[in-house]
Amino acid sequence: NTFDNITAKLAEASQILSKADKRLLVENTYEPPELMQRILNELPDCGFTLDVGHTLISHSSPIDFLYMFPDRIEHLHLHDNMGGDREALHDKHLPPGAGVAPWDEIATALQEIGYQGTATFECMPNPSWFARWRGQLGV
Repeated sequence: NTFDNITAKLAEASQILSKADKRLLVENTYEPPELMQRILNELPDCGFTLDVGHTLISHSSPIDFLYMFPDRIEHLHLHDNMGGDREALHDKHLPPGAGVAPWDEIATALQEIGYQGTATFECMPNPSWFARWRGQLGV
């Protein structure tokens, strides 16, 4: 599959969903923010699901994604890992705070961009971490 072929298929899926008043959200896997920007530029009718753990695997910062796509991010996947692309450190879906994600900075960025979307924990968060982070976000 080529880039153009994949984005054409996603655009077609987006059009089908829009007929049912639904919106396709594209999730980052292991792309750097610049490639995700290229993808989203080809898909102006799609939203974006930011997967925090996936940014760490791509040697990117979730902060870069938050500030690059403040108006496109509609959903968050919240989990942590140890970063890097070695299998031992890969996409472990650890609870937030158990890896290297900069959660305090993420909370600040979410507030600064006025994030109003939804989020899914792709793990079981530590209750004390969850309460503290909710307080940081003011929710």
